[in-house]
Amino acid sequence: MEYPKYQRLVGETKDLVHKVFHRFPPKLFITLWWNDFPREPIKSISHSRHFKNVLLYNLYDVSKVGNLPKFPHRLGMMFFQERKKHTVNGKHIQVFHTHIHLYNDRSNLTYCKGHLESIIRHDCSSHIQKLFKGEKEGLMGVNVEYWNRERHSGYNFKDLYQCKYQQDGDVVLDYQNSDIPKLRRTNGHIQSVH
Repeated sequence: MEYPKYQRLVGETKDLVHKVFHRFPPKLFITLWWNDFPREPIKSISHSRHFKNVLLYNLYDVSKVGNLPKFPHRLGMMFFQERKKHTVNGKHIQVFHTHIHLYNDRSNLTYCKGHLESIIRHDCSSHIQKLFKGEKEGLMGVNVEYWNRERHSGYNFKDLYQCKYQQDGDVVLDYQNSDIPKLRRTNGHIQSVH
């Protein structure tokens, strides 16, 4: 039996994400795997924050992160921390990895998936110590795909159902790192503030 508060959380999270995707249609979808196999979301969130800063620093060629334009005057990213079973030292454990939806690329800084993957692997990777460096299928640290509405718009919600009874089961959308425009609630619905 689902609890009403949890159902409301799931509904509001989906509503928020779809409002952002409607206003800023995503262009690319990134998956990142971390070499320390984080078992708690706070570590994966911290790695994601560092990744975001390094990537934006490289894309916008600024001298310090504080000089980056604020969203929505720059590329936007929505982060999700997903858990998955993984074998580490012969043990099956649940670890977190990160999915990122990229949108609002007004300057066309990420004009194709190969270009962005190259920037991440060659310009950013050495500054992101926790990023898994593998490039072979199944051992990749980075995977970039073109965003596909049918596949990716609801891709990250499965953990809300599969992990709802686990500790931190409601941690899916990474609010700390995601670029979400100011929103307001009217008549029980979330709307963007322009």
